[in-house]
Amino acid sequence: MSGKPKEISWKAQKRIDPIVKNPLKEPNPFALPTSTDIYQQRDDAEDIKKKKFKKKQNMTIMQRALPEQPVSSRRTMRKNYEKKINMDLYRDDDEVKPVGELRQRQQHTNQLIQEQRELFLSNLLISRHKQEIERLQNQKETKENKLNSIENDFREQQNIMKTSSNQNENTRNRYRKRYEEQLKRRIEVGNQVKKKKQQISAMETEITKLEETLSTYQGYDILLQDIARTNGERPKTTEEFLNFFDKLENEDLFIVQHVDSMRAKTEETEAEIDITISKIEENLKEIDLQIESLLSDMVNEQESNQVAGSPNEKTGGISNNFQNNISNKNKSRNDQLDIKGKHLQKQIGDIFRQCFKSNDPDQNSIIFGQNSLSMLSLIETQIESMTRVIKQVDPLFIAKKLKLFNEKKRKEQREANQRKKELEQKRKIDQMKERATKPVKRKDGRPLVNKVMIMKITKKDPEERQRELMEKARIEELLYGNIFD
Repeated sequence: MSGKPKEISWKAQKRIDPIVKNPLKEPNPFALPTSTDIYQQRDDAEDIKKKKFKKKQNMTIMQRALPEQPVSSRRTMRKNYEKKINMDLYRDDDEVKPVGELRQRQQHTNQLIQEQRELFLSNLLISRHKQEIERLQNQKETKENKLNSIENDFREQQNIMKTSSNQNENTRNRYRKRYEEQLKRRIEVGNQVKKKKQQISAMETEITKLEETLSTYQGYDILLQDIARTNGERPKTTEEFLNFFDKLENEDLFIVQHVDSMRAKTEETEAEIDITISKIEENLKEIDLQIESLLSDMVNEQESNQVAGSPNEKTGGISNNFQNNISNKNKSRNDQLDIKGKHLQKQIGDIFRQCFKSNDPDQNSIIFGQNSLSMLSLIETQIESMTRVIKQVDPLFIAKKLKLFNEKKRKEQREANQRKKELEQKRKIDQMKERATKPVKRKDGRPLVNKVMIMKITKKDPEERQRELMEKARIEELLYGNIFD
């Protein structure tokens, strides 16, 4: 061998700079690829296969028959090395390098181990779930057995209920048939009774109509006869008829008002008389007590003065004093009764003058006794005669007149309420104007504190309140109640 150096091609002489990368930016080579990377690798392999297939389609049969260069030749190794260097040069720093074959094998082993582990765990879970399923199936079987027993019991009970319900249904049908038969009979009898009742009611209505017409005509005839007796002649027109009843109505109202006042006064006098009687009874009781006390004193004095010679004279003097006291008390009571009797006399005379419009001055000198009783009897007879006359009046006419009177009264009340509301509204408007126009009060100095007055409530006597309510109800019944009561 010569010492001549071996020639190297210009490509081999060309210096290739080593690839120096930052270890901090270098990715971890032991990192396992994710599922997305695995799918990406599969897609890349499929693309390579498709490219090779297309390349073979464009090649001739001769080119396809020639074998490819072996991987182990120097030329292919050099070419692959250059490609790898070029790819490393043009690759970014953050790009992940492809994993080597050894690493891929390790990854495959790890993956297999992991898969085996997962399979083992899944088998373990499956076995546990199978045991749980068996347990649940056993429970299900026991519960199904219980349900079957319950269903059998239920069916037995259902059969019993069906038999009992059938029996009840049969009895119900029998009784229903009986009820329908009885109902048909009852309906037939009821229809017959209704027909007879209708006939009777029709006859009764005809009779009542005839009686009503007869009574109305008779009452009208009697009314005209009474008017002719009182007025001297029968009324020929409706105006005369209405004028006559207006006159009677005014007289009746006058009498009713005075009768009410008289009743009120008589009730007051009766109450006063009851009070005086109760007072007299109390006084009599006091007198009896005084008599008993005096008698006991007399007995005690007699026992104490047995030694004295003339006890009868002393007892006689005591009895005389006692009689004098009793006579004085009776005299004072008689005077009070005379005063009250005169007061009652005066009230009766006033009522008599109001009822009969008497202006006789001798009425003031009526004494308590027969004259007052005669006045009361005259008032009572006059009231009875007026009530008899009122009862003879046609009730329809009275109702019509009463309706007109009530309408007139309600109209007056409405007008009075309207006037009252207008006055109240006017008063409020005036107050509002006054508040709006008056000057504002200025508070100077210390504020004035108004004096608070304690409310004093006076309760009425419940008996007096009851009497007032009864009197009010009586007046309302008299004014607005049924006129024929």
